[in-house]
This record gives sequence, structure tokens and C-alpha cells, in this order.
Amino acid sequence: MKIAICDDEQEYREQIREYLIEYKKEKNISLYIKEFESGDTLAESGEAFNMVFLDYCMKGHNGIESAKAIRKKDLRCGIVFVTAYPDFVFDSFEVQPFRFLLKPLAKEKIFEAIDSYIAQMKVAMPITVIEEGCRISVLTDDIVYAEADGKNCYIHTRSKTYHSSSTLAKLQEILPESAFYRIHKSYLINMYCVTMIDGKLVTMINGRTLPVSRTKCKDFKDHYMTFVADNYLRI
Repeated sequence: MKIAICDDEQEYREQIREYLIEYKKEKNISLYIKEFESGDTLAESGEAFNMVFLDYCMKGHNGIESAKAIRKKDLRCGIVFVTAYPDFVFDSFEVQPFRFLLKPLAKEKIFEAIDSYIAQMKVAMPITVIEEGCRISVLTDDIVYAEADGKNCYIHTRSKTYHSSSTLAKLQEILPESAFYRIHKSYLINMYCVTMIDGKLVTMINGRTLPVSRTKCKDFKDHYMTFVADNYLRI
């Protein structure tokens, strides 16, 4: 597992590294750890990481700009913002952060973030999609949303669209209930891929805007806020 630490303050880089080394020893797993003192050097490295502990306020590229650069190349990286300014949380949804940690840092929060990321990756199980008689393996966390098409459905992933012989209802039964929500009779969305909610419209990470049915609008917003609190806003 590859983890980057990007912070312009050396004391915080050293502290996170120390906690990661403790985690490595305690869990007996292999960790590759690399430090960067700015978002610019992180971007210039060209390396891909499973997780990045990213300071929000840095010289040059700030945390949001650095996260946008990461997301252009990697949609699965677990971005953990490390900050002394929690007010920026809602400005960061478009880059799909995994966690927010407040300075001064607590070892338990670092450990919990890594545990949760590893658990989430294990949950990213593949499903079999049958398209025109062919069996195709698709990772559930790669699905952005699915769209009903009569007795079939379209499955829109981060890179392409499949036309499945399954109904939307059957697809909903096999996908993780904790991450997927039926916002409309015609749409089932991956809540990890939501970037904006505006009234009865939801914008997904691929730029598509989908309608939320009137009868589900309140329940969806309540459900989504609980989802965000459980999965993102742990500070």
C-alpha cells in the first residue's frame, strides 16, 4: 500500500510518518511512505498513491488544487485532508475526499482512516453484468449510477456505459445498500459519486445531472447527510 504525506510543515509530516510506521508495525502490513513539502512537488512526482494525507493550506497549490490534480488521474485514491480550518469541508465535495482530520493530529484518527479505507476497498466487490450474452466483471465502486431501460438497464461506470439484461430493481438488490440509493424510479446512484445536490437535482462525478423524485426528495437528503457524516465528515 502506497501512502503520500503532503504538508509544508515538517513537524506534521514527521508526525504522520511516525503514526504510519506504528500502524505498519501493529497491523503487520507493507506500507510505502513518501513525503512531499508542497502540492507542486506531489503533482510533479507523477506517482500514484492509494492514500494521500493532504494539508489544505499550503504555499503554491493548496489542498483543493492538489486534490483536483489527483482526481484527474485517479478516482480511487483515498484523499485525507489534514487541516486546522474545518470550515472548508463543504467546498471540497467535488474532489470526493475520504476523510478530514483536524490538527493537532490524533493517532487514533489516522489509524481509523486507514482501517476504513482498507475495509472500503474490500467492499468494492465485482458484479457480473450480462451484455448481449457476454459476461463482464464490473467493480461496484466503479459504478456512478444506473438507469432503467424497461426490463433492462444502463450501468454508467467511471469510464464507460454497459447495457445490462438485468432490471434496475435486480441490480439494486445486489449492490451495497450503504452506498447506493434509488433517487427516482429510473435512477440508482452511487452516493460516493455525488458532487452536488441542488433542490431536486443531483450532479454526479461524471458531470451528469439527475432528477430526484418529489416523493423521495426529503428522505434522500436525510439519507445522504447521514451517509456523509458516517463516511466523510469524521474530524
